[in-house]
Amino acid sequence: MENQTITEYVKQMRRETGLIQVDLSEKAGVGLGFVHALKLLIM
Repeated sequence: MENQTITEYVKQMRRETGLIQVDLSEKAGVGLGFVHALKLLIM
């Protein structure tokens, strides 16, 4: 298993499952702003 940040892991899993950010936030029970903040951490 390679070392990944939580942000990279979430991005990879979201792509593999085909979830868009809105779907992920609803399923995870977090706000869309939190998902957007994770995305910004990668950049």
